[in-house]
Amino acid sequence: MISKFFSTFTIILIKLYQFFISPLLGVNCRFYPTCSVYSIEAFNKYGFFKGFILSSKRILSCHPFGPHGFRPLIEGDTPLVKKISAKEIQSERKVELYKKLPKSFSKYNEDELRSTIHLALFLNGELVSGLTLIKKKLNNSNSSSFQIRGMFTKKKFCNRGYGSILIKYVKDEVSKSKNVIFWCNSRKKAINFYIKNGFVEKGNFFLIKKIGLHKKLVFEKLK
Repeated sequence: MISKFFSTFTIILIKLYQFFISPLLGVNCRFYPTCSVYSIEAFNKYGFFKGFILSSKRILSCHPFGPHGFRPLIEGDTPLVKKISAKEIQSERKVELYKKLPKSFSKYNEDELRSTIHLALFLNGELVSGLTLIKKKLNNSNSSSFQIRGMFTKKKFCNRGYGSILIKYVKDEVSKSKNVIFWCNSRKKAINFYIKNGFVEKGNFFLIKKIGLHKKLVFEKLK
């Protein structure tokens, strides 16, 4: 009973940190899922005492000279990123992004182009997160440019670092060219996610009918 109380109290403190402090610090964790998400999972699964030990070890290892990358609470849950069809991702978009809107919203004009790439992250065979990459110039830039569109992570997997893993895959693997730009028109509520993954805000908010406020964010990969 005491362990549960302290676990709940600690989780509340971590969530307050996530909401009020973490956005001000920017990208500051070397792991996926982040140390705060990992700690919440540890306290929920193992209680206060073991959760405290696991969380402390994780936080102490999060420094410039330590390990980095995907380090889940339970080993063996290795994510896999692969291409999927336009039809598959349209079905997921409808559920995750456009549930109360006409089906036409889930279909993009560029979906069937050969240059368009549909990617999904799978965990133990289950589709967790997905996005579409559309080859599209950003303003007058001479660099190769891709628009990230229709990105989503299923609700039960949110805040566990899977979206960040997918973005990292895009930045590392999709284009081998020396200079490439990835950009998106992000919904207002997703802006902090992109900022934490190295994107920079450009311009002012603009309204997309029936969906809401958006802002352009840009990531430039330079070699």
